Amino acid sequence: MNQLRRLRELTGYSLLAEDGIIGNVVKVYFDDQDWGVRYFVVRMGSWVFGREVLLPPATVRETLADAHCLDVALSCRQIESAPLAETRPPVSAHYEQQYERFVSSPPYRVATPDWGLFQPREAATEHLDAPVKPAHPHLRDSAELKGYHIHAQDGDIGHVEDFILEEPDWKIRFLEVATRNWLPGKHVLIAPMWILGVDWGFRHVTVDLSRESIRTAPPYDRNRAISPADQAALDAHYGKRSVDG
Repeated sequence: MNQLRRLRELTGYSLLAEDGIIGNVVKVYFDDQDWGVRYFVVRMGSWVFGREVLLPPATVRETLADAHCLDVALSCRQIESAPLAETRPPVSAHYEQQYERFVSSPPYRVATPDWGLFQPREAATEHLDAPVKPAHPHLRDSAELKGYHIHAQDGDIGHVEDFILEEPDWKIRFLEVATRNWLPGKHVLIAPMWILGVDWGFRHVTVDLSRESIRTAPPYDRNRAISPADQAALDAHYGKRSVDG
């Protein structure tokens, strides 16, 4: 049976492996073309200093909400040896790394051997090649996308607050949008099918909707589950289908 869950509720969940409990979910990487979750990003060890590994959603057998765990078909050792998150950088991280390579550090002073004198150091002048195309051009980081502005047909309104995931397929069914920048306290839902594009440089999610339609959308109550009736009311309000078929 399909289940809709807020990503914020899944954050912090442990993994129930075949031989023990290990790690904690910190975010997801998803594809902004089909809005499917590609990886759960799991922090191993300390919440502050632990390393992050990637777990494909296909390994998740069940969500155990009462125990705050994801039941996965892997051993602790397999999870510990999973690929590091840094080996699959989302598109924004890729371009940020490329940009940093082009920024030469300014001259600064370094200590001489006698520890009493300082002299300027020359800025780097090494020639760098143009940025390379990312290996995963549509891979997005959910933690980074939170806070992106919603760019409607006639201007900005609100920002991304959270994501509603649907299991067992683990696709993003809705973006939770906070319009409190303009309307204090109101939250609404926007379906990925209505999104035209995501711009990490300008921190925008562009949607094929008007500001007024978002402003007057049915409010989203985070304290109760989204029902089929809620989804039908949302589709009727926007005059668009939120799912294919």
